[in-house]
Parts: sequence; structure tokens; C-alpha cells
Amino acid sequence: MEPPPPPPAALVVLAVAGLLVHSATCLHTGQCDAALGMQSGAIPDEHISASSYFDAAVNAIYGRAHVEAGGGAWCPREMVYREGLQYLEVNLGALHVVTKVEVQGRFGNGQGREFATQYKLQIWRPNMAHWTTYNDGRGEELLEGNSNTYLAQTSQLSPPVVAARVRFVPYSDHPRTVCMRVELYGCRYTDGLVSYSMPDGDARGGDYNLRDLTYDGTRRGGWLSGGLGQLTDGETGHTNFRVDALGRGRGE
Repeated sequence: MEPPPPPPAALVVLAVAGLLVHSATCLHTGQCDAALGMQSGAIPDEHISASSYFDAAVNAIYGRAHVEAGGGAWCPREMVYREGLQYLEVNLGALHVVTKVEVQGRFGNGQGREFATQYKLQIWRPNMAHWTTYNDGRGEELLEGNSNTYLAQTSQLSPPVVAARVRFVPYSDHPRTVCMRVELYGCRYTDGLVSYSMPDGDARGGDYNLRDLTYDGTRRGGWLSGGLGQLTDGETGHTNFRVDALGRGRGE
């Protein structure tokens, strides 16, 4: 009987790297879903900033979910259109695992009309060379926003992220006035590992893709460095590498 063919080299690299990293750290997110302090005030005003604001009544400090204060939300000076430059930034004060996020529009005691229908997240932590846009592991960056000014919309982050600062970046396919209130959920990051480096996977034809699309560091010349990704996200992959962790598609 012919022996089975050897696994692709990329699989061997991923398997060995996975064993090495798992011995050091991985996220355990089962109990990691506490509100991080936008509504409660545990995140102080000086840790909330923004690219701009329309006027003082809607500056960054009023971007707290489930809080009616000032003009009712954060509202940027300019209308939002596609890849705009407007953002609301939350400084968590230390590294945290963020497992979900929540957004609201501007209710303003019934006078508000503005909300963001979609948005992106950007994350940063010490030693990162640049801000990185979150994606769900399949390359999708847009998160679902609001359809009115009062109901909150929560998005589970799968995989979760490790960040010291998070930016909420409103998005719209057409010029739109938006306002946002936000909350973050998760827990303090205590595992210690802040980055790992390894060869990137590859895409083999149209059948499967071994690249880690969630890696938030630098990609250069087939090498990943300075970031975190699937080896430390706490999610267990499917036994069939052609299928992703949620049983969807071709392991992309």
C-alpha cells in the first residue's frame, strides 16, 4: 500500500508553531465579557478622544452608550463617506481582551436623528507599528451598526482582539451625518505574550487558504511579525483545515 502523501509544508509550520505558542499562552474568553467602563464611567473622560466634533455639546466624552448627557452622543464635524477619517477613540489604559462591542446613535431626549449604519474597528497596543483594522477572519471589516437612534447594536468579535486603544470608525456608502455612543466588553489581558512571528500560510489554488487573515502585525515577504492572530485567539479550529472555526467555507 502506498504511504499517504506528506502534508503541505505550510501545515507543518502551522502545527509546530501552534504547539510552541500554546505552551506559552492563549486567550480564555469564556468569562471575558464584562463592560469595560464607557457607561459606568470607569473609563475617564480624558481617555476618550475623537478626530473631530461638530460642537462642544457632542464632543468625544458624550460618546458613552446608554448615557444621556450633553448633546446626546459624539458627532464628528464632517459627514462620513466610505473610508473617512472620522473616529471615536477609547483608551483602555492597559491591554485588554475585547470580545464584543456595542454602538448606539444620538437619541438626545427624542430630538436626535443621527446614527451609523455600519462601522469599522481599529486597534492599537504598545509595540504595534500602526493602527490595524479588525476583520472577522474572512476579510470582512464592516460591523453592523444601528437602524435607529435608541436601540443598541452589539457585535461579538470572533476572533476577539487584544488592544490598549480602540477606534470606532463610522462608515457609509453615501455622505451621511452620523453620531455614536459606544461600549466595549472584555477583560484585562494577563497572558503576557504581545506578539509572535512566523511564516505566513498560503492560498493553494481556489480550494483552501492557509493565510491568517486576523493577524494584526506586519506582513512582508511571506513573514508575519509584531502581531497576534489565530495562534493566540482562544478559538479552536475545525478538524478539517478546509473549514473555518465556525464550519463555514474553505478555511479562509
